[in-house]
Amino acid sequence: MRVALFCYMKTLPALSQSLPTLIGWQGISLRAPEGWYLNGVHGTWREGVFQVASRGVCAVDVKWVRSQKASDLRYHLDRYLSKMEKDARKRKSGFSGKVEKHSDESLSFTWKADRKAVGIARRCPECRCIILAQVSGSRTDSVSTLASQIFSTLQDHSSDGWSTWCLYGLHTQVPEEYQLEKHRLLTGQTRLLFRHRREVLQIERIAQAEQLLNGNLPSQWGQFYREWRAYKGTWEERAYHRHPGAHFSGRLKMFPLVRECEQGLIRFQKPALKAHIAVWHCEPRNMLVHVVAQGGKKTQSLLEQVAERTQCH
Repeated sequence: MRVALFCYMKTLPALSQSLPTLIGWQGISLRAPEGWYLNGVHGTWREGVFQVASRGVCAVDVKWVRSQKASDLRYHLDRYLSKMEKDARKRKSGFSGKVEKHSDESLSFTWKADRKAVGIARRCPECRCIILAQVSGSRTDSVSTLASQIFSTLQDHSSDGWSTWCLYGLHTQVPEEYQLEKHRLLTGQTRLLFRHRREVLQIERIAQAEQLLNGNLPSQWGQFYREWRAYKGTWEERAYHRHPGAHFSGRLKMFPLVRECEQGLIRFQKPALKAHIAVWHCEPRNMLVHVVAQGGKKTQSLLEQVAERTQCH
């Protein structure tokens, strides 16, 4: 099987149409067929896995390892295939696999059990990220062609310093230096909280916006949103992406401010006192999207850039 071995490439328009679903998590992104969705995530920016599942039995599994230390690619692949074999044995199924070497930085593999899979293992020559990815399905599914298409869109780092995060109706980009600290992934709510030193960036999608707003403007709703009670400042009406929205500019209230200063002293970092919020109502998808940036002088500039890169439909 011949697969794409490029670490970063621009997705061709034809693939964007045949694989319209963009998934991005921890700096890893790929495109999948319509209706596929992020089914599970585990790990951190340094090492982790995620699965993108179809409505049927096909799925894409991606594992990544970021390390500056030299490590053997075949070693990582052998461990991965060993796990696949153990899982097959638990299902009381036989297992057979085959590995093909393209270079020291690129391998491809296939395996068969009660399911079958086609996959790649590669190391990026620029960022040294190791990627293990496979497309699996039933023994009767034709996964080779689909795997080649999906793998050709697989990216493990950005070209402009912004990481893509795309899941459950939320599509955004954040600076690479911001690491995911917390996340909340629910059917009607997707929340990602990032941190870089003392600076905090939060991006959230909330469904059923019309019921939440109940006839109010986003600025009126924002004044009573419990997650923002720690801030004081002013709201102004502002459109984002041609949707009705609002912008907040302010700082922490007294008690949250004291706690933030204490944490800054403990970590020998400047406290993040200023806060800016962008919130808008995406009417076509009936959802609220908001970006919160808490930090120093450059907080507002960061907010505007992230809000611009956050797509709602």
